[in-house]
Amino acid sequence: LPQRSLADRLVASYFKHRHPLNPYIHEGTFRQRYARLWLSKDVGGEEAAPNNLAWLAVVNMVFAFGSEHVQVRPPYNGSPAGSASAKPDRARFFKRAKVLAFSSILQARIELVQALLLMSHYLHGSLELNHCWTVIGLAIRTAQELGLYLAPANFTEDIIEQEIRKRVWWGCFVIDR
Repeated sequence: LPQRSLADRLVASYFKHRHPLNPYIHEGTFRQRYARLWLSKDVGGEEAAPNNLAWLAVVNMVFAFGSEHVQVRPPYNGSPAGSASAKPDRARFFKRAKVLAFSSILQARIELVQALLLMSHYLHGSLELNHCWTVIGLAIRTAQELGLYLAPANFTEDIIEQEIRKRVWWGCFVIDR
C-alpha cells in the first residue's frame, strides 16, 4: 500500500472523479473496509489472505483510477526539477490489482467482478482492447456464476448488497455492448 495520506487522497479522488461513471462499489462499505486495512490484525484489521485477494485488487484499482487526478511532490533534492509534481504510478497499481485478481480467479466473489470491471475500463482506456475483452468475459462469467442476473432479493435481504449486485450486473451488461 502507498503511504496512508496518499492512499486516502487516491480513494477520495476515485470517488469524486471515477465512481460517478462506474458506480460498482458502495462508497460507505468500501470506506469502512478500507479503514480496516490500516489497523493491525489484533484490533480487527485485514491482511492479505486468500479470501480477500479480490478485495485488495479492488483497492488497487481504486488507487489506479484515483491517481489520474492526484499530484504528489517527491522529496526535495535541491534542484528545481526535483521538486516538480508528478502523478502516482497508476500502472503499478494496475499490475498489482491484476496479480491479486488473477490469484483469486477461481473464487467467485462480487469483489472479483468489481475488480475485473474496473480492470477492463483501465485496459480500454489504455487501448489494450484484446486484453480488455478477455477481462470482460471473465467478469461476465463470474457474475453469471454468482447469479447476479437474478433478482437480488433471492440472495440477500441487505438493501445495499442488493443494489450493488444490480449495479455490478448492469456494469457487465453495459461494458459488453
